[in-house]
Amino acid sequence: MQKLTIALGIWAAIGPLLGIFVGHFLTRSWQREQARLDNIKAEYRELLTALADAYTIFIRLGPRDEEVAQQCNAFDEARAASLRVMHDRIYIAERVEREKWLFYWTGMIANYRTDNDRLTLTNAFTDFQEKIRTAAFDDLNMVKGLTKRKKVKHDR
Repeated sequence: MQKLTIALGIWAAIGPLLGIFVGHFLTRSWQREQARLDNIKAEYRELLTALADAYTIFIRLGPRDEEVAQQCNAFDEARAASLRVMHDRIYIAERVEREKWLFYWTGMIANYRTDNDRLTLTNAFTDFQEKIRTAAFDDLNMVKGLTKRKKVKHDR
C-alpha cells in the first residue's frame, strides 16, 4: 500500500510535466508541418502568378511584333521573369523538375514565337495551369480546396 502511495505521489509530480512535454512536442511538429504547407502554397501561388503575368504580356505583344525594340525587351523580360520564378522554387523544386515544367513552358513560348497562334498558346497555358493546380492540391493534400479525408465505411 505504501509503495502505491509513493508511486502515485511520484506520478502526480511527473505526470503533468510529461503531459506538457508531449503536448509541446506535438504542437511544435504540427506548427512545423503547417509552416511547410504554407510555404508550398505560397510557392505555387507565386509560380502561377509569374506565369500568368508572362502569358498576359505574350498575348498582348504577340511574337511577330518583336521588331519594335521595346516590345522585344518586354517579351524577353517576361520570359526571363517566369523562368527565374521556376528556377528559384525551394519547396516545390523537385516537382518542377520531375514534371519537366520548365521544358513545357519554354516549349510553349518557342511554339508561340514560330506559329503566332494565340489560341494554341491559350489552350496550352490553360492546360499547364491546371497541371500546376492539380500538383498543388496533391502536394497540399487537398481536393478542390477542401482537405482530403479518409473514407470511412459506415455500416448500417
